[in-house]
Amino acid sequence: MSNLFEIKSSKLESKKAIILGYAPSFCKENSFFFSPLRLETPHQINYEVGTEEGVIALLCSLFYPQKYNLDLGYLSAESNVGEEELEELLEFINQESIDLVLTQDFLAHPALPNILTWAKILSTHPKIRCLIEDSLPFLDFELSECNGLVARVEYGENILIGSAQFARLGKLEDQNKINVAYHTHQCSVTFLLDPLMKGTIGILKVKNHFEGYPYQQIKLI
Repeated sequence: MSNLFEIKSSKLESKKAIILGYAPSFCKENSFFFSPLRLETPHQINYEVGTEEGVIALLCSLFYPQKYNLDLGYLSAESNVGEEELEELLEFINQESIDLVLTQDFLAHPALPNILTWAKILSTHPKIRCLIEDSLPFLDFELSECNGLVARVEYGENILIGSAQFARLGKLEDQNKINVAYHTHQCSVTFLLDPLMKGTIGILKVKNHFEGYPYQQIKLI
């Protein structure tokens, strides 16, 4: 697995790529995404927040069928990744070589050691090259259950972006000024309603760099 921690996003070489996590900068025709948040791409599987380990385990079962004794029904149900969706991924790959990119969503996950074990297994496949999006420091913390409002925390201008469904859950209206608490932080933000967004996961952009698991339960104060 000599290549797992040495290549950054600007050096993708294979014709096709599987991107594990939310990474809009990779939105190209030759990229297939696994992300809880919807991206502007036709090639995507949405998984449940917090189930990154299950997602990469399912990929191992896809590329090494019958080699590992996994409860595929359980993994599929918990991660919300269906068998038909994985078949679409195989059609997308079409037996070509691929770059498999792990983003912060996977690298900052509490189950990182297990995720890296699965990545090591995948890197032994003759047509897979495992890469990381960037070098990231890892923090030890316990992730609470993601009930209620959940947002992906990113660096930006203190705004909370969400869909109409997200706004209903949080009883929010466009341009509302609110205080948001997430992880061990708190900040004042403006809520922006995005009519093109779908689902119940928002995007929280804050001026403080946050290097933990990006999907956090948030509380409106």
